[in-house]
Amino acid sequence: MSADNGIYILKTKDQYRVAHLCAIDNVTWSVIDGDWCTDMDKRGKLVPTRVVEMWGNCKYTRNENKAFEIAHKRASSLPICEYGVNVITYNKTWKHIVEDAKKYAEEEIDFLREKYEGWMNQMELLPKGAEFSVQNGDTLRWDIGPNKDIVVQTAPFQMGTIMLQFDKNNQLVNLFYQISWNEYAATEGIVSEAEALNQVMSGNFTQYVPFNAGDILYISSCQLTYLYDTKGFYQPVYEFGGYINSDDNVWSCRVPART
Repeated sequence: MSADNGIYILKTKDQYRVAHLCAIDNVTWSVIDGDWCTDMDKRGKLVPTRVVEMWGNCKYTRNENKAFEIAHKRASSLPICEYGVNVITYNKTWKHIVEDAKKYAEEEIDFLREKYEGWMNQMELLPKGAEFSVQNGDTLRWDIGPNKDIVVQTAPFQMGTIMLQFDKNNQLVNLFYQISWNEYAATEGIVSEAEALNQVMSGNFTQYVPFNAGDILYISSCQLTYLYDTKGFYQPVYEFGGYINSDDNVWSCRVPART
């Protein structure tokens, strides 16, 4: 079985960086175009984003002899170093490489976003208006929540999160899909905040950690929010917050708001 590894010295216009790498061919792999080595116009060029991914965390030196000293020391410490010590030249300064990498990373993200949004739209999986973001540099994410006027709206709405995670070779390795599709069921009356507070004062709420004799409950907040019940209906509840005895003992409870 091949180790497919080596010690690679990246030689730029202003510095040297040494890294132990496997599958060095990935340095020419583009999410957008595939392998640049198969493209006559790009053959011999390196993908700047891959260069920063491979050598970005390595310390640099401006001394060529020092770089080779580090490389040979690293190689001799490995049980197997299939391809030995190699030099890869990138005829730009490190600063310019990083700038190019950032720009190309944005292009790759846009490409992946367009690709997977197209697929999700085709499958009717992506809610309209979902907010897109990139998480941890390796995950495409879409979030959507209910409109602020949910109390009075009757139109269908969606809420939840979609995440697509990619490995270091930019292959999709994890898909997280948690979108709930909600349709209007009925208009229901709700009790007032004062009535809900009376329920709390009467002890009509679920308390997972029992009170002790002499405990004093301080209530400092109340808000109307919504939760799914066991049948999948999105129900209104009053959420009370405060503390027991001292403000470091946080307390909260929820009281059904439907009449």
